[in-house]
Amino acid sequence: MKAFLLAALKTAGIADMRVVFEDASVSLNELVDLAIGDETYAWRAASLLYALRSVEGFALGSEELGYIIRSIPAKCDGHQRELLRLILNADWEDLDEALLFDLAVGLWTQTTKQSSVRIKALEVMLLLSKRYPELMNEVDCLMQDAYVDTLSPVIRRSAQRMWLAQKKKRKA
Repeated sequence: MKAFLLAALKTAGIADMRVVFEDASVSLNELVDLAIGDETYAWRAASLLYALRSVEGFALGSEELGYIIRSIPAKCDGHQRELLRLILNADWEDLDEALLFDLAVGLWTQTTKQSSVRIKALEVMLLLSKRYPELMNEVDCLMQDAYVDTLSPVIRRSAQRMWLAQKKKRKA
């Protein structure tokens, strides 16, 4: 089944992959294993998982999310972005939020990372700071020019807007 998935990931677009996935008898665990793997097209498996998030009965549990979170540091930038997108749209019950926040801080502070990865890391930090308002103080410290100025201009504006909106909500 893994060979079938890899072949499909190489040739099909995400919309086509969704059809292929729904027609084949692929388990969630097989797709998660592929998404966190080191194969060339593993990032596409992560993207497929994101596209399948609305399929009934296809929800990532805390165990799968834990595997995904622990796999992120070893991945390349584009793959990290796809895995972060997946996490941002998952149900966070029973999730190791401390590990997730530490991961997000680590990605945010790596100024050589792609801006798209860093903005997803910021989104994770801001989401967690909604749940735990005391984390906003740490996010405020991480919005220094040394981190923000290394973002691309469009993403820099988006990051600052998201951060200021969160601060405004906190004060209200």
